[in-house]
Amino acid sequence: HALHDLGDEMLWSVVGNGQTGKKWTKATVKIGARVDFQLLLRGESGGPVLGFLAVDDISYISCDHGPPQKPKIKVKPMPQTVLVGANVTFSCKASGSPTPSIKWTHDDVDIVPNQGGYLVDVDYTLTVLFAEKKDAGVYKCVASNPSGSATSKGAKLTINNPPGSCDFEDGLCNLRDVQRDDDFNWIRQKGHTASVNTGPSTD
Repeated sequence: HALHDLGDEMLWSVVGNGQTGKKWTKATVKIGARVDFQLLLRGESGGPVLGFLAVDDISYISCDHGPPQKPKIKVKPMPQTVLVGANVTFSCKASGSPTPSIKWTHDDVDIVPNQGGYLVDVDYTLTVLFAEKKDAGVYKCVASNPSGSATSKGAKLTINNPPGSCDFEDGLCNLRDVQRDDDFNWIRQKGHTASVNTGPSTD
């Protein structure tokens, strides 16, 4: 018996009628569900005949694609500004026939799903985990099917330091010479620092 959970509707069955012995019975069943479903395969045997029931070579084929259509981006990723360490989520949805698959790029380099701090969900939502400065840049989604592909506009991700922090990556961190007649001044010098084993290797 084949059942799905949309009201436990019987989709296909075979009972007796000589379907015993060393013989396979093939069935093609239209499920007709556009929501998540559960398919239950159940076999029952009884009476004086003893034997085994087996199910083999099950495949699911989507037959409702309709005419082929190139992908179109319906929901594009949006620009975001976050602080270092935040999780960032980008969404992308596309139409097309057959249903397109979606991949992501960072500064036009393909993102490998679920590696290097990136998480791609089953609905192709991209999450940048614990964002670092290196994760800043432009993110795009690319939808593809046998009929072609479509690329979204780029969404710029800007990553800032938390308030009060300073790593000199974004300038002089608001440091300034308040008293101009003193002997303390900031100087930028090319090359290595004069001190040994202190500070960065280059200015």
